[in-house]
Amino acid sequence: MILFASLLGLCGCTTSVNDERVVAKSDHWIVTIDLVYKKGEYEEVPSIQYIGEDLVDEKVEINILHPNNSSTSNTLHVSIKPNEVIQLPTRSSVEDWRDIESVIVTWGVEEEILIFE
Repeated sequence: MILFASLLGLCGCTTSVNDERVVAKSDHWIVTIDLVYKKGEYEEVPSIQYIGEDLVDEKVEINILHPNNSSTSNTLHVSIKPNEVIQLPTRSSVEDWRDIESVIVTWGVEEEILIFE
């Protein structure tokens, strides 16, 4: 009985929250969000990678969609080369990393909606 109680106590003490990663991919973009657990919330650390063939030399808008119609928005005003990865500066925090739904990437006259897996 004492051994069982000790094992039960050990199991209860080893519960921890892990950092997470979600990825969404389209024909032109890969958006990765590393979620770092801090003080009861997950801080988003987003990055975007262009996987198209031609240089993108126009404004790129990235909107990460959350529940309740909220979003984290980033705008890039730089030339993006194929396979280049850019860490996005604007970050949000979420209580549950599974609440991150999708991301909309807009550049020039193009727009893609990416769903996180």
